[in-house]
Amino acid sequence: MPVLTRPHATDRHGASRAARAARTARTAHKSSAAAITSATTTPTSSTVASVRASPPALPAARRTRTPAQLPPELHLAILSFAPTPAVLQFRLASRASRAIADAVLGSRTAVAAAQLGERRSVAEDRLAAAEAEWLPLLRHYAGFLGGSGGATTAVADAAEAAWYASPPDELKTVCECMCILHLGDGGGGNESPMAWAAIRKHMARYDFRSWLSNLRTRVSGIAPGAVRRVEAVIVSNAAITYERLRDVSTPGYKLLIVVAACLQHARAAGELRARRGETEAARRLAERMEAFRGALERRAPRPRDYGVVSTSMVAAAASSAGINFAALPAAAMAPPPRAT
Repeated sequence: MPVLTRPHATDRHGASRAARAARTARTAHKSSAAAITSATTTPTSSTVASVRASPPALPAARRTRTPAQLPPELHLAILSFAPTPAVLQFRLASRASRAIADAVLGSRTAVAAAQLGERRSVAEDRLAAAEAEWLPLLRHYAGFLGGSGGATTAVADAAEAAWYASPPDELKTVCECMCILHLGDGGGGNESPMAWAAIRKHMARYDFRSWLSNLRTRVSGIAPGAVRRVEAVIVSNAAITYERLRDVSTPGYKLLIVVAACLQHARAAGELRARRGETEAARRLAERMEAFRGALERRAPRPRDYGVVSTSMVAAAASSAGINFAALPAAAMAPPPRAT
C-alpha cells in the first residue's frame, strides 16, 4: 500500500519562482511591443524636425536640344558651311532633313550643272567638227576597199600574188600585212615575220577571200593591235613604196593600196570613235545632273531667302541650341562655291 507524503517545501518554492519568472517575461514582451508600436505611430520631435527640413538643392541642369529639334533656319545655316558628304549623310535622317538637305544641294549643284552643260556643248562642237573632217575621208578610203569591181580585183590580185614560189621581199611584206589585218589580233601575238609558205596557205583559205571581198563593210572590225603592227612593218621597211611596188609587182602595188586604205580608214574611224565617246560621256553626266536637280525641285519645297548668314551668327545660334560648333572639322567651315 503506497504511502502519501506532503510535497517538500523546496519543490513548492521552486515551482513558484518559475511561474513568477514566466509572468515577468510575458509582461516585458508586451511592454516592448507596445513601445515599438508607439514609436512607429507617434512621431518624435526629432523625426518631425527632419521631415520639415527642406531637401538639399540640386545643381540646375542645362537643357539641350537635339539636332532634330532645331528649327529649319538653323539647319540651313549650318548645312551651308558643311561639306557635301556631311549634307548627304544628314539627308538620310528623316523626311524633314531630306527637304532641308535638298534645298542646300540644289543651290550647290547649280554651278556643277552649268559646268556640265558647257562641257557637253564643247564636246558636241568638237564632234561636229571631227565628223565634218573625217566622214568624207572615210568615204574616200572605203572607195579603195570594194565597189565597182574593186573587191573582185583585190581577190584576183591576192590569188595572183600567191602563185609566186619565191616572191620579192616587198611583195612578201605586203602579203604578210594583208594576213595580219585579216587575223585581227596582230598575228596571234607572234611578232616574228611569217614564212612565205604560211602566207600562201593563209591567202588560199576561203575565209580570207570572203573577208577580202567584203572588206568595205568589215574594215571597221580590224583590231587596233593589227593596225599598229602593220604600221610598224611598213614604217620600218623603207623599200615599201608605191613606186617600188609598181616596178616589182603589179598585184603587190594594188594590194599595197588596199593596205594603206585600211590604215587610213582605221585612223579616221579611231578619231571619230574617240570624239563620240567623249560626247556621250559628257551628255550622260549632264543628263544625270539634270535628273538629280529635277528630283530635288520636285521633292524639296522652295526655301525662303534667309539672307546672308555669317560664321559668327551660325556659331552663336548653335551655341544657344546646345551644339558644339567648334568641334566641327575645319573643312566644314569652308563655304561651298555659290552660283553667280
